[in-house]
Amino acid sequence: MWIFSRHGFFSVVVARDDQGKANPKRLNVRARSLDQLKALIARFPDLLVDCPSVCTTQSDYPHRIIVTKGLWRKVVDQLTAEIEYDNFKNEVARSGRSASYLNALHRIWGVGRETR
Repeated sequence: MWIFSRHGFFSVVVARDDQGKANPKRLNVRARSLDQLKALIARFPDLLVDCPSVCTTQSDYPHRIIVTKGLWRKVVDQLTAEIEYDNFKNEVARSGRSASYLNALHRIWGVGRETR
């Protein structure tokens, strides 16, 4: 699952254990930007601040936290409840995220427009 939020872009997949086996009860919330992952954690400190985190240069998503599915449902539910804007890209611009993130959203919007 890819999530684009005013906090950043996240790829969420099943986490693997130490032996490399997928654990469907745990999720790996991955980010390319440490600032974006920190923004998500800062928005939900009561849920995410104590989650195990990993930073690696061996992946295209170098910044990660491990969460349970139940906890991630709470985060997504709260993200949904916070939607009070009528234009996502404008909201991201107001939120102070980086220009590169906003530019990426415009490019993604353009690609999505081609899929009609």
